[in-house]
Amino acid sequence: MKILKYIPILIFVLIFAGCNEQKKKNHWQDININDLMPKGGPAHTKDTIIGLSVFIFEADREKYLDVQSAMAGTSELQVDAADDIALAANGMICGNGDLKNWPGIAKSLADANAVIIKRVTLFMTENVSEQIELAGFPQGASVCYQTANKTTAAIGLPEGSVLLDINAKSLIGLKQVCQLEIKPIYQTIGKKVEEKRIPAWKYLFDSIGCKLTIRPGQFIFLSPQIDDSETSEQKAIANVGGLIFTDKQKENRVKFCLIVCGLIKD
Repeated sequence: MKILKYIPILIFVLIFAGCNEQKKKNHWQDININDLMPKGGPAHTKDTIIGLSVFIFEADREKYLDVQSAMAGTSELQVDAADDIALAANGMICGNGDLKNWPGIAKSLADANAVIIKRVTLFMTENVSEQIELAGFPQGASVCYQTANKTTAAIGLPEGSVLLDINAKSLIGLKQVCQLEIKPIYQTIGKKVEEKRIPAWKYLFDSIGCKLTIRPGQFIFLSPQIDDSETSEQKAIANVGGLIFTDKQKENRVKFCLIVCGLIKD
């Protein structure tokens, strides 16, 4: 009978825990479009042409394609076909959409247990690049890369980070629209070895840069091209998309980058 005495309490605890878990899982439903827009204001209003919010997300791998489908809504934003081919060859996808599709996106993020692991606000001037770190490699990294002339080779890289280089420019004759140029870069860390200074250097993944036009209320996403048909032997050396957006310690999770435009000053 003592056990029966605690059953109602146990049921309440289980229900409460379940409600909390459901609320935690679906917290995306409470995040509106304005929450994604750049926060604060530009330091130099005169020079600013575009305000961006750059997010790095992490989500369940098995639900990642649903998230990607939800984000790739209809919009006027165009991606160059040649860029798409080069990105696909290196295990990456560049897509776009409008924030008017946010309810469906929010649901997919909730279902995929998505979390924001990094958020950076950028107020950019024309032709001045800003760089965001996507992933760090304290032990160095090896990557299989297809170059601009379609030569594929494995590259060994020392300790460093993958950066996303973003450059913006206005388009003559058009209002409320900017062109973004996005390029992944591997940047090493300077060292001192036996009294010799080894300077840092950058390796540009030039074949997977992309140029896109964007308006306020639109976004761009960069993510890995997932192919679970590959064998473990084929995955021994990651392609660029796998290097940037996956983690060997979290094989059931995947990362992607979302760039939201909240401001364009003509």
